[in-house]
Amino acid sequence: MAIATTLSSSLAQTNLLSLFAGGLVDDTHLRSGLEFRRTHSSNNVVSVLAGGSPIYFIKEGPDLERARREIFVYKGFAEKGFSEIAPLMVLCQDETNTLVLKAVQGPTLHEKLISQAGQFENLCTRGAIPLAKLHALSVDRSQVGALSREIPWILSRQEISSRITPSNEAAAEVLGFLAENPMLIRAAEGAKEGWNEEGVIHGDVRLSNLVIDQNESVKLIDWELAGLGPPEYDLGSLMASSIFSAMFFGRTQLASKRNQDLLDETTASYRSVHSSRSISQQMLIDNAAVRFTQYLFEFAQQGRIARSAIGTTMTSAFNYILSMRS
Repeated sequence: MAIATTLSSSLAQTNLLSLFAGGLVDDTHLRSGLEFRRTHSSNNVVSVLAGGSPIYFIKEGPDLERARREIFVYKGFAEKGFSEIAPLMVLCQDETNTLVLKAVQGPTLHEKLISQAGQFENLCTRGAIPLAKLHALSVDRSQVGALSREIPWILSRQEISSRITPSNEAAAEVLGFLAENPMLIRAAEGAKEGWNEEGVIHGDVRLSNLVIDQNESVKLIDWELAGLGPPEYDLGSLMASSIFSAMFFGRTQLASKRNQDLLDETTASYRSVHSSRSISQQMLIDNAAVRFTQYLFEFAQQGRIARSAIGTTMTSAFNYILSMRS
């Protein structure tokens, strides 16, 4: 029986054999029409579809460090309620750094934002729930060496100047803003000074990495950048991504939601699950400002915003984020 695929025939065969060996597919799946497709988001993720609907995602690195980091997280927290906040791991092959995850049937929070008018603040409070559950997980300090990570490049002026190369004038404008704007410099310094290895964080929180499942629970995907760090980095990333998506993809103006209310509601949502951890609002704000800059830089690197729009975009976002300080 023919199998639809965008992969090479040898790679499709390898994936199919792995699924059969793990007891994850059978003749019923083949009869319904089995497909292998590269996802749009990443070349190292293969979507497995049966009858047109995704049933599994196969993740295989070429980036060994990131692949091993994600495998370590899934295996290390498998018995600690991890499936409540992430897709279920159904197969792991250490020798090939391959993970097979059960597909989460539902939209991302980014897709939810695009499909509805306004409501970006509600998505922010919903996204805080799985983050709180993650940060509340107990960590075996004797086994977390694999999760040690460098401070994110966006927090280090030295890393930016030595390793980050803008691909166009708009991206260069963003980096210039990061290097010269006094408020943003203070925010980056504050986020860097507050960095610690308190517990496990996701490390790449954005609305497109938060998926609503069939039970209306929100789950985190793409754990390649997970590591040890402060909860405020994840929460700041969530708020920055929500604001960024609202500005560029939503149908609402930032002014429709008072910024202090957004901050208070997000932290209240978080603490409703993880009440034992107090959140530094200053650290959260600093991380949100810097992470917004990173999202805008990535956007500019892709050629999706003109240089002339950078200044007004940054000013609008920072007036909204940094004036949350009470």
